[in-house]
Amino acid sequence: DIALPPNQETTITEVFSTNQILNSINIEPPAEATELKIFQLFSHAHQLMTRFEILILHPDGSEELIYTALDYEHPPVLEMDPPLIINQNQGLIARTTWNNTTNDWVNFGLFSTDEMMIVFGLVYFE
Repeated sequence: DIALPPNQETTITEVFSTNQILNSINIEPPAEATELKIFQLFSHAHQLMTRFEILILHPDGSEELIYTALDYEHPPVLEMDPPLIINQNQGLIARTTWNNTTNDWVNFGLFSTDEMMIVFGLVYFE
């Protein structure tokens, strides 16, 4: 639900639990899977994005920044070897800032004049 007011900077934060991530991936995780082994992360947004961050949410509520993109056209690809392990009482946070320099509201959509806030990740299970 992206709704960016005209001529304004807006930041949206979304928190994803390990269970939410396990339930949204496009492969069937093993039934006993309780952790994610993430070996690659990158972001996707459109032209009004000025900052895209991915953070680890720790069990004590603290946040750890692990990824920043400042260029929507060329977001960096974070490769991790060894992989980042996220367990059941952790999660990931996506935090994105846009600067809507237009005179119109901008919403989520597929066109380049719309906006997106997508985290792509590659994971495996043992």
